[in-house]
Amino acid sequence: MRLERAIGTSLTGLALAVALCLSAAAQSSPAPTRQIPGDPAAPPAVGGMASYEGLIVQRIDIPELSAVTSRHLQELIPQKAGAPLDRDGVRQSIQVLHATGRFADIQAEAERTADGQVVLTFRMRANFFVGEIFVVGDPNPPVANQIVNASKLQLGELFTREKVERALVSIRQLMEQNGYYQSDITNEEQPQPETSR
Repeated sequence: MRLERAIGTSLTGLALAVALCLSAAAQSSPAPTRQIPGDPAAPPAVGGMASYEGLIVQRIDIPELSAVTSRHLQELIPQKAGAPLDRDGVRQSIQVLHATGRFADIQAEAERTADGQVVLTFRMRANFFVGEIFVVGDPNPPVANQIVNASKLQLGELFTREKVERALVSIRQLMEQNGYYQSDITNEEQPQPETSR
């Protein structure tokens, strides 16, 4: 997040950058959307999960993650490649993936192969966590630490749009308390998925 303030007619640059990174540690997060094709609560999938049940899982793909992370997560989940596809095993696998705290949305997709097996793909949308907060060009007062504290963003906490909006309001209030009544705030997010372990 990058903030810039216009003070009166002159510009004083104030940058508060929040670098976002994925945390490997489990974090508390809102319950994800868990979809399994064929599940009555999920949108209908071609053939549904029932038509794949019992077929051998040729491989499990997790395309959004690095090969190392994907292998690590595959070791954790109950549904294994080389074993018959089991709907309960897929459901439990989604629960295990959710329990890591790293994902906001998890979906399982099954696709039949030419040789009568199945490829199971887990599609996930990552949670992001606050990774770094720093201030450049603070007007003094307030000083950089006051601006960071006013944001009320904590390192390692789940990053959400609502928290950013609250941070902007708090920083604007701090600026007004220091006489900067015409402050204008914008933000820029800098996701850093490469820091995921």
